[in-house]
Amino acid sequence: MLIFLSVIGALTGALLESMTKDEDNIVIPLGSAMVMWLFYMFGYNVNSLYLMKVLIFSFMLGYLSYRARVADVSAMLSATLLGVVIIVSSDIKWFFILLAFFLLGSMFTRYKYNFKFAQGIAEGKGGVRGYKNVFSNSLVGLTLAVAYGFSLLMGRY
Repeated sequence: MLIFLSVIGALTGALLESMTKDEDNIVIPLGSAMVMWLFYMFGYNVNSLYLMKVLIFSFMLGYLSYRARVADVSAMLSATLLGVVIIVSSDIKWFFILLAFFLLGSMFTRYKYNFKFAQGIAEGKGGVRGYKNVFSNSLVGLTLAVAYGFSLLMGRY
């Protein structure tokens, strides 16, 4: 439980740090603490080895999307956090559905980008996704995956 909370808190802190511009920002520790508290209160527990595998897998996919210039740093960290939470809450199948959505969206954003740009309808930043895009497109899936995980957890009692 302690390792899971540490991973979730660290990823949340890194994400909040990448989103803010102020150096002294109280949102970072409070946001991390709030997310850690939320998972602690529900008694969420994950096998440490499984958690590390999921973290590495999710981070590598986020890093590959960053290297392919389809995501910025905040999107990479957002995707890592969402990937970890979705996979440990539900199943890797849930994550692959969101991953397919992200890949298809990225491909269609890049498809004939210069034409779209000339028409004035292209995505900003050259089609590179940010944390807002990741969260706006993943929030429903994340909510359902966490609710599914909590329903399984509550069904044990």
